[in-house]
Parts: sequence; C-alpha cells; structure tokens
Amino acid sequence: MRKPPRGVLANFDPVAEIYDDTREKLSPGELAALTNELRGTTTLEIAVGTGRLAKPLQDVGIDLAGIDVSSRMLLRAKAKGTRSLARGEVTHLPFKDKAFDNVLAVHFLHLVPDWPGLLAEVTRVARHRLVSIYTRTTSKARRPREIYMEKLEKRGFPAPVRFQGELLLAEKVRPRKMELIEKTTETGNMSSMLDMLEKKWLAVTWTVPDKLHREVMDELRRELVEKTVDYTYENFLLVWRVDDLAEKIEYL
Repeated sequence: MRKPPRGVLANFDPVAEIYDDTREKLSPGELAALTNELRGTTTLEIAVGTGRLAKPLQDVGIDLAGIDVSSRMLLRAKAKGTRSLARGEVTHLPFKDKAFDNVLAVHFLHLVPDWPGLLAEVTRVARHRLVSIYTRTTSKARRPREIYMEKLEKRGFPAPVRFQGELLLAEKVRPRKMELIEKTTETGNMSSMLDMLEKKWLAVTWTVPDKLHREVMDELRRELVEKTVDYTYENFLLVWRVDDLAEKIEYL
C-alpha cells in the first residue's frame, strides 16, 4: 500500500478503497440528530471523505457542501452521488467569509495538529455554528489503538494523533449544546481491531517506522489476541457558536 506523505495525517488517499468497509455507517440516531440541527441552513462539511455523512444528509434535503484533501476519497464520494464537493486543505478553505451558516466536522479533530489554524478558518467561513458528533467509549478494557499509542510513547515516539478530539475541544471551549443521541453496547473482537492496526488502516500508524510498528504489534498480539470485550458507545451531538470559538483560538 502506498504510504502517505510524512506528517500529512489527515490525507486518507492510501485507505480510500477500503475506508467504507472498515468504518461504521452513519447511524439512524446520528442522521436524525444532524438533520434536525442542520435543516433549513447551509453547511460545509470539512473532511467529507467518501461522503459517509454527506450523502445521507443530502438525501434527506440538507443543503451541504463538502471539502477534503484526499482526491481518492472524493472520487469515492462522487461515485456515490455526493454533490458539491471540493478539494482543499482545512486550514486554507477556498470559500468567502461567512459563506455558510455552519461547519460540520465529525471524528476529525484528533487528526489535526493545528487547531488554531483550523478554527480560524471555521470561524471565518461559518456565520453561526460548528457542529460535531463525539463518541464516548467505555469498557473494562481499553481499545488496542489507545494501548498502541501508549507503547509508542514509552519507546520515545510521540503519539501521531491526539487521544481526544471533540471532547478535548469541549473541555477548552464549552459547547452551547451537548446532547446524548444514542447509547449502544456491543462485543468487540480484539483480533479484528489488531488486524486494522497491523495493516496500517488507521491514521495513528501512518508515520510509525515499520520496524517500530512490528515491534509494538508483536507485543499487542501477545497481550490481546483472541480476547473479546463489551464496549458501550455513547454518541453526543456537540454544537459550538463560532463567536465562542473565535474568542478562544489563541489559547488552543
């Protein structure tokens, strides 16, 4: 598999072909919550990817455009029938000031090292709100991805992505709305999660040298192989006013 440029964590070109098969689809609860929040407004989704959110939202009448740095992900989105797509960097959005009512960013903030740059653009192009969904996961065991990152740090390799995204932003800038959408419990198979890490399908692995990656994966396999654990997922709708974010950019 072709490796992404070092340091470009948010470019998902290398996994575009398998992305939809390895990520959860937008749930009915998430779709309903976002539809209610965005109906009657104009929205830009940053990191639109393969249209995982954009296509179902457009199908129910949401006026939504999307932008992504990955040309391959955008081709997948276009093939599904997703409309109004553009290619570009989220820290240099090619849109006029206050071009949209809202910006939508879901499961993306943990990939962005430059939060001030990102939020400066969000607050520039949006008139009213930043909308997101945060998934809180609880279980008796931690997910392999988190343990992988900890093992990297213990070996002196800084974590390639943040442990938290939307929740960390909510701690720094209080959202105007934090609403529980749904709560589900399922059994997670450690082997399948380890497979995703080992194949470098997750962004956390992309800048890790192959020798170090194999060393950490061998250790994880010995500790976790064949284990299963029950996970509880809670999905929250988060909404910030862009004025609130603009006031705190310099502190992020």
